[in-house]
Amino acid sequence: MATDAAVAAASSPPAKAASTRYPPQAFFVIFTEGAERMSFYGLTAILTTHMSEHLGFSEANAVALFSIFSAVTYIAPLLGGWLADRFLGRYRTILFVSFGYVLGHVVLSAFENRFGLYLGCALIAMGAGGIKPNVSVFMGDQFRKDQEHMLERAYGWFYFSINVGSAIGITACSEVYERKQTALAFLIPAIAMGIALVIYYLGRNRYTRVPPTGPNPNGFFAVLGHLFSVTPQPGQSRLEAAGAKFPPQSITGVRAVYRIGFVFLFISAFWALFFQYGGSWQIQASKMNRELFGWSMGAGFYSNLNTVFVLSLIPIMNAVYKRRADAGHALTPIRKMTIGMFIAPLAFLAAWALQNRLDAALAAGQTAPHAMLQAVQYFFLSLAEVLISITGLEFAFTQAPKEMKGVVMGMWFLCISLGAQLTALVAKAFSLVAGDPINWQSFFLVFFGISVAAAVGFSFVGKWYRPAHVEAAP
Repeated sequence: MATDAAVAAASSPPAKAASTRYPPQAFFVIFTEGAERMSFYGLTAILTTHMSEHLGFSEANAVALFSIFSAVTYIAPLLGGWLADRFLGRYRTILFVSFGYVLGHVVLSAFENRFGLYLGCALIAMGAGGIKPNVSVFMGDQFRKDQEHMLERAYGWFYFSINVGSAIGITACSEVYERKQTALAFLIPAIAMGIALVIYYLGRNRYTRVPPTGPNPNGFFAVLGHLFSVTPQPGQSRLEAAGAKFPPQSITGVRAVYRIGFVFLFISAFWALFFQYGGSWQIQASKMNRELFGWSMGAGFYSNLNTVFVLSLIPIMNAVYKRRADAGHALTPIRKMTIGMFIAPLAFLAAWALQNRLDAALAAGQTAPHAMLQAVQYFFLSLAEVLISITGLEFAFTQAPKEMKGVVMGMWFLCISLGAQLTALVAKAFSLVAGDPINWQSFFLVFFGISVAAAVGFSFVGKWYRPAHVEAAP
C-alpha cells in the first residue's frame, strides 16, 4: 500500500501532489505548539496549589488569582494580534515574545515568593499574548488555497499536539512539586519553552510568511474610532454612515468582526468551566485520596484526565463528522459548538455531585473518595472542548476577513479571558458573602445555571448566524 501511494504521488501533476500533502513547515508549528503547551499547562498544574499551600493565599483568593492570571493571559492576545497584523508579522512576533516567556518561568523558579509570582506570571502572560493569537493562524498561513480542504484535520493534529504537550507538562511538574522540589518544578516549564523556541526557529527558512499590513488608515480600529464621531442619517446605522469615509471592504470587515464576536461572547461561559481544571477542581482533588499504583500523585496530576479524553475523542469525533458528511448531513461549525455548549453544563453537575460526596465523607471522618472519580466531570468537559474549542479555531480562521484574522483570533481569546474573569468574580463574591473556605457545592451549582443559560442563548445565535466563505491566504 505504501509503495502504491508513493508511485501515485510521483506520477501526479505537481499541483495535485501538493494538494494532498500537508505542508512540511506546518509540522514545525505543530511541534512548537506542543512544547509551548507543555510549558503552560505544567505551570497551571501547580500554580493554585502553590499559592494556597505555600504563599499564604486562601482557597478563594488562590482560585481568583489563578483566574486573573488566565484572564490576562487570554486578553493580551488583543495586543499580540494587532502587533503581528500591523507591524511585526506573525513569525517575528512569536519569535520575540518567546524569550520573555522563558524568562517568566525562570523568575518563578528563582524567586519562590509573591514578588516572583507576580513578575513571573506577568512575563508569561505577555509572552502568551504574543503567541496565542498568532500561532494557530500562522499554521493556517502555511496552507495554500488548493490545500484548504486539509485545514480541519490539520487543526485536529494541532490540538492533538497541545494535549500531548500538556500531559507531559502536567505529569512532570505536578510530580516534581509533590516531591517538594518547588524550584525544579517551576524550571521544567522554562526548559519546555526553550525547546519550543528552538523548534520554531529551525523552521525559519520553510515558513510562508504573510507580511504585516503596516499602519492601516482603513483598519478595524480606525473604523471603530470613527464611529464615535459620525452622525448617521435617519434610518442609517453608524457603521453605514462610516461608509462615506472608509472603503466598502473595511465596513464589510468590521461588520464580520461584529458578527463573529457576538458568536464568541456566549462561548465565554464554557471557558469559565474549562479553567476549573486549574482552580476549583485542583482544590477538590487536593482533599481527595490521590494514591495511584502506590504513589501519592499531585493534585494537578488528575487534570491529565482531560488530556486522555481529548486525545481519545478527537479521532472518534472526526470519524463521526466524516460519516455524517458522507451521508450528506455534515455538521456545520456552529452546530458542533451548539452541541458542545449543551454538554458543558453536565461537567458542573458531575463536579457538584462529587463535591457533595466528598463533603459528606470529610464531615463523617470517613476516607475521602478517590480523585479518579473526577473522570466523570472531565469526560463531559473534554467532549465539550472537542466540539467547541477545536471547531472554534477553524471557525475563527475561516470566517475572518483576510486583513483582520489577527483581530478575530484576538477576540476569540478575549472571550476566553471573559470566562476566566467570570470565575474570578464568582470566587471573590463567594468569599465576600460566605467567607473562606468556599462552599464548593453552591459554587458548582451557580456555574451550572450560568452554563445552561449560555447554551440556550448560543442556540439562538446559531440560528441567526449565516456563515461566510473567506478564501485562504495565497
